[in-house]
Amino acid sequence: MRWLTGHYPPGNIQNMTTKFRAYFLSMDQAERDTYAKRAGTTAYYIQTHLISIPPRKMPRDPLMRGLAAASEGELSMGDVLQHFYGLKTNAA
Repeated sequence: MRWLTGHYPPGNIQNMTTKFRAYFLSMDQAERDTYAKRAGTTAYYIQTHLISIPPRKMPRDPLMRGLAAASEGELSMGDVLQHFYGLKTNAA
């Protein structure tokens, strides 16, 4: 979505990464499937709609919380918010 790009600094944002993106891409397919199921979605949905920068879709609050919780401490809610909003947060 075009409006999401306003939250990221100008330049080549496709080469940027976030902790959420790096975490998801570091997993093999079986780990991605397990993580996504714990989060309440599918690995295909995350890969297709959420991992791109800027994300193609903005998940609702329950899914964002699920993405953080499903990481079992690897990601904070702030890490997830930073990926979707491009903000530096103090949220834990």
